[in-house]
Amino acid sequence: KEETSIYTEENELTPIYDPQKVSCAIEAILFAAGYPMGKEKIMLACGINEEQLEECIEILKEKYSDPDGGIILIFPEKCIQLCTNKKYRHKSGTEIVKLYRTTN
Repeated sequence: KEETSIYTEENELTPIYDPQKVSCAIEAILFAAGYPMGKEKIMLACGINEEQLEECIEILKEKYSDPDGGIILIFPEKCIQLCTNKKYRHKSGTEIVKLYRTTN
């Protein structure tokens, strides 16, 4: 199987910007952090500019747009955070399973 590179042919140090891959990286960063991350920090970590970050945020907004989803994307004070949906925030795992079973 042929491997694909994230680098351009003319300069091996210049990553190819792929909004799907970068939005996955941002998602992983937010999940691992567990607290609000500043947009500047995310841009620096991912090597992207503000326009590219906004494109990736739109992808994540779409992914987490289900009002019944367990995880939501929020934007406190120029930051981005993944957190538990308010609907499930103060419930135990057993209560969440019961809630899910009664709504589906």
